[in-house]
Amino acid sequence: MNFKWMTEQDGDLFRSLKGLVNNGGFFKSSGQAAFFEKRVKDGCPHIGPCTAWDASVEIAEGQYAVICEGLIGITGDDNSWGSRSRRKAWIFLMDSMGVVAMFIGRCKHYSDGSSPNGEKTVREFVRTDDGRAQELAKTWADERAAKTKAIGDKRSASEHVGEVGERIVIEGFARLITSFDNAYGTSYMYMIEDANGNAYKFIGKGIHTSEQSADRRIAFKLKAKFTVKAHDEYNGQKQTVVNRPKLIENESLGVAA
Repeated sequence: MNFKWMTEQDGDLFRSLKGLVNNGGFFKSSGQAAFFEKRVKDGCPHIGPCTAWDASVEIAEGQYAVICEGLIGITGDDNSWGSRSRRKAWIFLMDSMGVVAMFIGRCKHYSDGSSPNGEKTVREFVRTDDGRAQELAKTWADERAAKTKAIGDKRSASEHVGEVGERIVIEGFARLITSFDNAYGTSYMYMIEDANGNAYKFIGKGIHTSEQSADRRIAFKLKAKFTVKAHDEYNGQKQTVVNRPKLIENESLGVAA
């Protein structure tokens, strides 16, 4: 029978979460756990304590449910209803360690649509290895503490560079942090770090190339002349605010400006 996910995100999430189920229900790293906490849990409509899918899935404090839906029996390219079309859902009960349980959800069907049918919900998987959960929780807590310390050490290593109004050459690693539109067009905010760990902040016109913009991270090596605008501090890191860039070279072009 034909099957189609309701959205591409449903399919992508299902594949990721089913991979966790195949891994015993555990995230594969503390980084993956942090990603789900920040990108998936935030904005999730089913954050415990509550229930989901016609009250058939209990969601405790500290848990949340991710629902991936698709249509079975469709005959066209869209998600329109047909006489044989049926909705099917996979409900993943999540916590800070990964997938607690996975359920299959079915629907009640009407002439003009459907709604979840909790009486037909079936639990297909439940995580059982509590010992591993406790071990991973400690390991990941240690990793996060070490990462926090490393970030703090890195921030504290930065010093202010130059005098306000001075033209300086900065050679280092640049990252695009964000962009925004204003009366003058689009402005970009970059953070640049030199070989000594000093941090520079630049807000203004784009200094990355169209080739570099194909990478969503937009991170590149840069050598350019800037004017020191101010000395600032953010989250314990001394930052040299700069403007008026004159590009000398970057990793992609490697040519004189």
